[in-house]
Amino acid sequence: MRVNIVAEDKTVCVDGVCITNEYTFPEDLWAVHWNGVSGEVEYTGDTSNEIIADFSVYQPIVDEWTTYKAELDVAPAEAPPEEYTIKRSRDYPPVGDQLDALFHGGVFPADMAATIQAVKDAYPKP
Repeated sequence: MRVNIVAEDKTVCVDGVCITNEYTFPEDLWAVHWNGVSGEVEYTGDTSNEIIADFSVYQPIVDEWTTYKAELDVAPAEAPPEEYTIKRSRDYPPVGDQLDALFHGGVFPADMAATIQAVKDAYPKP
């Protein structure tokens, strides 16, 4: 398992899958790079980087990542906006035509219908 943790970005990558979330990081952690056998820890402030051969201190962060990833995997997929909003907006009639159809269909309240009719009367079609 390869792991990259960047505390400042709130991002954990496990085997190339990166997820940004509110993880619990040690206060002085900047980043962890783990190749499955060894790694390096970068700290904030004056603490020197550290080469590590044991990842167990950082395993709870990966456990948080695993839990969050499982939640994402079962969450219903949302269709990207272009999947329906663009197609709908392209295929709907213009808003003016929609409103005019509602007006002629008698759907508007009486006061709105009177307002619309007053405008139509003031500016009749040629």
